[in-house]
Amino acid sequence: MSVACQQLFDRHKIPLATSTLSLYLEFDLTDVPDHASLRAKDHQAACDEACRVSGLRPPSVVVARALTTHKAGDIEEAHSLPYYSDPWLTDPAHEIRIEFLYSLSSPRLTIRVLNELSKCDGVVALRTALHTLEALGGGPIGGGAPFKTNPPFRFGVRHLLNLLRTIVPCVVASLWPFSRAVVSADELGAPTTMSGVRAYYRQARPPLARFRLYRSPTAGARAYKELISVLEIWKQRMHWRGFFTLQNMSRLGSSPAVAPAVVPNSRDLLNIETRYRHIFIPPGFPPSGQTWTSMNYLHAKVLFVNNYGIHDVHTKARATAFLWDWIGVAAHVAGTGCITVNGQFLVWARGTPAGLEKGQDLFQAALGGPPHLELEQYKGPRQ
Repeated sequence: MSVACQQLFDRHKIPLATSTLSLYLEFDLTDVPDHASLRAKDHQAACDEACRVSGLRPPSVVVARALTTHKAGDIEEAHSLPYYSDPWLTDPAHEIRIEFLYSLSSPRLTIRVLNELSKCDGVVALRTALHTLEALGGGPIGGGAPFKTNPPFRFGVRHLLNLLRTIVPCVVASLWPFSRAVVSADELGAPTTMSGVRAYYRQARPPLARFRLYRSPTAGARAYKELISVLEIWKQRMHWRGFFTLQNMSRLGSSPAVAPAVVPNSRDLLNIETRYRHIFIPPGFPPSGQTWTSMNYLHAKVLFVNNYGIHDVHTKARATAFLWDWIGVAAHVAGTGCITVNGQFLVWARGTPAGLEKGQDLFQAALGGPPHLELEQYKGPRQ
């Protein structure tokens, strides 16, 4: 099976997600006293202290460093920094790598976090970076769990049936050798079928995914519910069948564990019992590599929604933008996600350029204005 999957991947040139997640948080440092002194501090020492106090990860598996730039120092610049060519970032001994990019021309900081999903949960990695920021500022380092502990879960017959309904058609689609149907211009621009996905990557230069970043003037649960409400309309425009979400079953000190679910309506994202009923794979590592030969077809039919939760951080730095970029995920995989940092609600949306356009007016209406920034996904090793 694995050989056949690899041959089909090579034939159709559909990218496969890696096990590396990149996260970015941009901050305005205007209100931070003597913010220029932060970049001169020992960031590894601050990171070690954050690990010891929070207990999230052992200091030995987390590294941190400071970088400076004469440019903007925003997410767009941090997102363009090298990854594969830098041994400091690719050392397998490190589960989490944190970079603090300081602008020398403006009071701006962007934190880039790279973590291995087979070893560490993304929320834990990001919280470790936020605790490092607290340590750099000399303030107290927050405690408590980085995410809400979900209720116990048992994979049963219902979930097995979900698996058969959800994955089997995608596996068949990934192995089916005859799919060269002519597709419409809309389908080619934002694929939602097996034929559309294959046609997209048969292009000489299939466009990479685009990200649009937003910040809402509305804070807290209200802003999240407003976002959820417009996702249902985007789903209808795109003819998706539902929403893909990962239930975080991780426990501190143990390996990451997530369970995927596909729910039919956006309001179901607010109900954990409904999400549990629609789980279709037992908790385990986030999928990567050849698993995506079938997942790529599932994600043509769903919208990936990822809520990174609410974070109260002991800092006067003001969060202004958030980006979640799973390296190597194919361009047609549409998604949106959010985080709240000290009351500021931040959102990202991802997809093909044509797919994003179909939801642009909805995001602007829900989030109070146009995107703060638009940029291209980080190019994976096979893109």
